[in-house]
Amino acid sequence: MENVYILVKFVLNEGIKIEEWKKLSDRINSDLKGVDGFNFRDSAIDENGNVYCIVKWDSIEQQKSFRKELDKKFEENPEMKKIMWRIVKMESMEMNILKLI
Repeated sequence: MENVYILVKFVLNEGIKIEEWKKLSDRINSDLKGVDGFNFRDSAIDENGNVYCIVKWDSIEQQKSFRKELDKKFEENPEMKKIMWRIVKMESMEMNILKLI
């Protein structure tokens, strides 16, 4: 087991309230339950309005597999993508893969 953490940073679109993000975040957490290799996910916001999500996976391969499935779901259900893009300023998103040492 690699113990891989994915750290994602982004900002919300102008006019979006944190409560809207919390609803979407809860849905993401629900969708992740039972996914092979998934351990936990949490999010936080800093004083500058940056939102951070940390997700722990057993391995990078499992995270990549999930990511492929997520991309496929976005293609099959454009409404999901619209919801995400309405709330999250996607061009602000940064993702880092962290491995415990």
